Amino acid sequence: MLSNIKGYLTNTKKRKTILVVSVLLVFILPILFSLLAPGKSIDVAASDEDLAYYSTRARLYEGSELFKAIGEKQYDQLSMDVYLFGKNTYKAYKSGSKHVVGFLINRESFTKKDSKISFEGKYGSSSSSIKVAVELLKNERIKTSIKDVGLNNNIDQKLPSNSKTNKFIASLPFVSKSYSIYYYPDSPKLGIEISGVSDQSKKEAISFVASQTDDGFVNDDNIDLFYVSASLSGDHTDYLQTYIKAQPSEDAED
Repeated sequence: MLSNIKGYLTNTKKRKTILVVSVLLVFILPILFSLLAPGKSIDVAASDEDLAYYSTRARLYEGSELFKAIGEKQYDQLSMDVYLFGKNTYKAYKSGSKHVVGFLINRESFTKKDSKISFEGKYGSSSSSIKVAVELLKNERIKTSIKDVGLNNNIDQKLPSNSKTNKFIASLPFVSKSYSIYYYPDSPKLGIEISGVSDQSKKEAISFVASQTDDGFVNDDNIDLFYVSASLSGDHTDYLQTYIKAQPSEDAED
């Protein structure tokens, strides 16, 4: 009888020990695996549908504060700059082995003073420290500088935000005696207003825009052309024409 009681108590202790160990393993093993497992790559898209979007833009992590500071359109421009820098600098992105360029922003390094913003971060396929400086310009444009601290390389002149076209858009409006050029935030096109109906003024305006922007910019996808004429009573009449199909003036040659 006594031996049966001792056996029962021993078995009970064993069952309790097994139960405690099992509970501990349930909670401890996931933690151990998470510590021992390799870090999760940030060079990935959230879904397959996003791959097309990230074919021209970097996926920025921890960017909420940056987004609030610069705005949606500027944030999108910056993601293109960060993407191009990564593609031009690091082997994994150059070779195409990584289909998404991930960039982790160090939130503690983020600073903003007036129109200038700076922060540091790292690409998903590089251990190098990256410094980024952004200047907010007019008309939802930015000027960007990106540097790899170790390599000390700089391709700022190649970044999309620093293009000739973006610099010109940031300088608008432009007003002259015969024509004016405007940027409209809600439109993907620039607006050119021609004073009166003159082919010469149109040619001058188009020539000026072409000289201030990148090759191939001057077309119907990027420009809306308006003719503005005033009647003797002082009323103004505006009508829209595309660049290519612009209505000829009355004094045009036959």
